[in-house]
Amino acid sequence: MTATVKDGGGDARGSDSDDDARSTQSTSIVRLNENEDKDEEGEYGDDGDDVDRYDGIVKCLGFGFHDASNVAFIRLEMMTMGSLEDVVRRGGRLDSSPRAALCVVRCLANALAFLHDVARVVHRDVKPSNVLFDETGACKLCDFGLCAPADAASSPTRRLDGTVVYMSPERLASSDPRCGPESDVWGVGVTVLESVLGRPPFDIQDGGPLGLVMQIVDTVIDVDACVPGDSVDALVLRRVLMACLVKDHRRRVSVRELRDPNDERWDLSAYTRADVRAFVDSLPEAPSRPGSPALSSASASSDDDEHRASGFSHRFE
Repeated sequence: MTATVKDGGGDARGSDSDDDARSTQSTSIVRLNENEDKDEEGEYGDDGDDVDRYDGIVKCLGFGFHDASNVAFIRLEMMTMGSLEDVVRRGGRLDSSPRAALCVVRCLANALAFLHDVARVVHRDVKPSNVLFDETGACKLCDFGLCAPADAASSPTRRLDGTVVYMSPERLASSDPRCGPESDVWGVGVTVLESVLGRPPFDIQDGGPLGLVMQIVDTVIDVDACVPGDSVDALVLRRVLMACLVKDHRRRVSVRELRDPNDERWDLSAYTRADVRAFVDSLPEAPSRPGSPALSSASASSDDDEHRASGFSHRFE
């Protein structure tokens, strides 16, 4: 993927408007040009994989460094409907829409397929606040700061990086702990089940941190009791969640199996962003967030490639 570097005015979000160009501060803006890396078939890279196969990843539109404020920034596509956590807080428990919940599973499986098979890393922090939606209902995984190769992720010093309530039993095991691709699948199961229940499936108040760990390692989740309904979609959702939440990582479903349209247990390709959009549209109006672009399409900035973008920045001390 090629990149264009601009030296000009700008703020920590990487804006290069006319007003910014009059600034005396220097910002290096690196804009990714996706189109130049497509081959004649519209595909990316040397492996010939269609980019649509990995449509569950938040796109990076550019990155750079703001010299005056010593801030590095990443320019991401705008996900205007906020996170799965935001949706649930608005009263949007997915128990009433198993189709939307299954669309979330499908998109996360696509994202993890890219991380595991192409980038060769484990995400290690799949959770509702890291699952974002755009205005069409498309669901995408974000926050890759804890990604690591499986061998490094399983090291004694790094296997507990992340959020404990979403960690898999094998990560917390006292003997032979590990953090591999199966751990991310567990995170998908806990994330989606939490969105169905409207709360974490484990009681984080029961016994403190040690009690939480014991619940994750020892307590079998009764998925049948957690997911209501007798529709075909509800049955498929229960089947998927039970497969993701198998305690033994060696028997847990793989991302490849989740994405297999020929798997007789489910066909996740039947669940689309339209299901999420319809569900979110049925919720009460979201309260405004002054100064936050996450839920407001009006605050999104337009780029030359017509992508709307939001910013992520980090100050170096």
